[in-house]
Amino acid sequence: MPNRKTPRRLRQAIGENKCASLTLSLILFLLLNPLLGCWNEGLNRWLLMAFYVVSVFAPYFVSSNRKVLYLTVIPGGLFLLPKVLQVFFDRFNGPMTEALGLPGTAMLLLIAFEVLLVFCVMFYSLYTTHPKEPIFGCILTYLLLAIVFGDLYFLMSRLLPGSFTFQGAAFTPELSDMWYFSFTTLTTCGFGDIVATHPFTRQLTGLEAVCGVLYVALFIGRQIGVMTTTHRAGRNQPEPPMEKDNQNEAV
Repeated sequence: MPNRKTPRRLRQAIGENKCASLTLSLILFLLLNPLLGCWNEGLNRWLLMAFYVVSVFAPYFVSSNRKVLYLTVIPGGLFLLPKVLQVFFDRFNGPMTEALGLPGTAMLLLIAFEVLLVFCVMFYSLYTTHPKEPIFGCILTYLLLAIVFGDLYFLMSRLLPGSFTFQGAAFTPELSDMWYFSFTTLTTCGFGDIVATHPFTRQLTGLEAVCGVLYVALFIGRQIGVMTTTHRAGRNQPEPPMEKDNQNEAV
């Protein structure tokens, strides 16, 4: 006989570890996306669709605010339709989606959902009482910042052709290329294989590098301060009074 408590416990565990669940899911997606892209294109398209769906509904999942849900449902439905066309028919550069003018609009909506998710995760990480969630919230926010800037770079590469070069030669980057470039820029590694050449994308890369440094200095510093204050407050709480029976026995 199946145990009916298992799904309930699983939902409870996910609800108590929202940032941890999203962080692990995002890391798995970032690792599986290039592997499936080389091995099985069909599975990779399903993985992309799962990423888009999570991006739409993750802000409500983190905030548990119905206003956020209403804000994401209608635009999310409009967003997923062109993404279905992009993923299942022509990916990002096919003639169907370019003729309909969908890639830019869909990418802008995706970036808007991701920015909303960043703010929801930051707010949740600062005020949650769960001991481990702030740590995963910091990790998730950092990863999402790289994803947001990577999507911006990808959009700029389509709106401003020739904005990036690879080893000195002009090329048309894929979304995974821009995510890779974004992660190296956010962490200020700067390997130099992909270089921003357009003035606007150069300014954008500089802004991302500054955001990466300020994020570690300000948000993580603030998070450590909040966690330290909460820990000290818990240690300074008075011990609960003894029960009357124990007191009588002591007398």
